[in-house]
Amino acid sequence: MSNTEQRTISQQQSWNNRWFGVAMVAIASLGFGFMGLFKSWGDRGGVTSAQTLLFLRFAIAGVVFAAIMLSRKIPWPRGRSLILLVGMGALGYFGEAMCFFKALELGVPSGLTSVLLYLYPGLVAVLSRIFLGERLTAVRVGAIVVAFVGTALAIDPFGGVGEVSGRSVAGIACGIGSALMYSLYIVIGSRITKGLDAVASSTIVSLSAAAAFGVVAGATGPTWPTALIGWLGIAGLALVATVVSVLGIIAGMKKIGPVETSTIATLEALTTVIVGATFLHERLGPIQITGGAMILAAAVVMARSGKKSE
Repeated sequence: MSNTEQRTISQQQSWNNRWFGVAMVAIASLGFGFMGLFKSWGDRGGVTSAQTLLFLRFAIAGVVFAAIMLSRKIPWPRGRSLILLVGMGALGYFGEAMCFFKALELGVPSGLTSVLLYLYPGLVAVLSRIFLGERLTAVRVGAIVVAFVGTALAIDPFGGVGEVSGRSVAGIACGIGSALMYSLYIVIGSRITKGLDAVASSTIVSLSAAAAFGVVAGATGPTWPTALIGWLGIAGLALVATVVSVLGIIAGMKKIGPVETSTIATLEALTTVIVGATFLHERLGPIQITGGAMILAAAVVMARSGKKSE
């Protein structure tokens, strides 16, 4: 085989790998984007408390991840790594998911909640500067400013969200809190999970989060599904918006890297807005849409600037 033919085959394989990675991340983002719809099914099926819904979501997902580990003979994390992963699930992911679903429970549109979550790239940059001493470029500072201006517009102080009430203010605070908790999760998790198998990490984090939500659900009174649609919502959250999406992100990132993955993952917010408008009759006003677009644009700029600085 000639060198030219070898190069052609290599280029074709690289192209195929790239598009496989793009497809995996896109599928994962679509799965995450349906969380609001799946939650609404859970509500309609009798699962009215976020903690019960999340307990069932992570318990089922954790069992599936564990089964994948066993089938692939992936070793379980041990010692300090195991303890830290348990902390990530029982504290970090617990906090992020609880804030996200409480925002939905308090009436914040799923699209707006998802957009607010995309404050996390800017928050990660700020936290990394404070705690890890990483440099903030002018481009990143500009993106952070744009993201926070976009947040002010997404909240829409001019009335697009509806009448401002304690409930809506608390819901928006939960949405922003979700982004902050996810940022802490990423900053801390990037150190903890280095060198660990991604599926094994996902298994421990999911099972630990399930245990934490189980304790809270037991203390506050669980609300179990009373109709088939409730179980369908839980299955969607556990299998589509957790197992498929997490594995899709892992597979995609191996092919295209974290920067491209972060950029494509903004499809999640767009999907959430479309699903919310189509199935949940949610509407975002033009000011909110402008603010959301600014947040997502800032997230893309943050990702691309990260690539240039590497």
